[in-house]
Amino acid sequence: MFEGSAKGTGQLCLVLKMGSSSEAEGPGIWLNLADVQEMFQNAEGTPGFPYPNPLDYLEQEPPRPATHFQTISWPGRGTFKAEPDETDEALVLVHGWNMTDPDRRTFSESFFKRLWWKGYKGRFASFAWPTYNSDHDFAGWIPDHYNKSEYVGWKYGPGLKAYMDSISKSSKHLAAHSMGNIVVASALKAGLRPSSYVAMEAAMPA
Repeated sequence: MFEGSAKGTGQLCLVLKMGSSSEAEGPGIWLNLADVQEMFQNAEGTPGFPYPNPLDYLEQEPPRPATHFQTISWPGRGTFKAEPDETDEALVLVHGWNMTDPDRRTFSESFFKRLWWKGYKGRFASFAWPTYNSDHDFAGWIPDHYNKSEYVGWKYGPGLKAYMDSISKSSKHLAAHSMGNIVVASALKAGLRPSSYVAMEAAMPA
């Protein structure tokens, strides 16, 4: 297991040397080094941050815009390209509370790499929703925006369902961490029926 410093294709050869002369050389193996962001899909719920906060509308009914999704690519990174041998299944990961965009990217990349090295050949995707995070912690206390993020999570289930429905695979699985399970719960209430669902450290009672 290793990671390259740049994208490219080349032949890796084993060469045994004694001093300046080559004593033995193996046949080599061809490698294709790709940007991991080209190997899985990224989607995010819309509208983006911030979703209307009810505390800002104490004297009137707060707006509740409908949520949907859009697929995205990270600036300066590769665009997802499905492999020709991709199997007829998909796994979508939903992140939890208090994650910035770079945090979510790293979280998703690590999750995908572990699946890939285990031999997973289906579609992997990361679904983002606009949780509050340390960039929005104006009060100086992270718990200050926990409840606001929970409220937002419940609103983005329809967006997650719409994204799952757009994936043309016969088996579609979900995995969610922490408050991401609130987004999934909202999607289930909206009618989503995944093939399987893994709730990791779910931030809500069963």
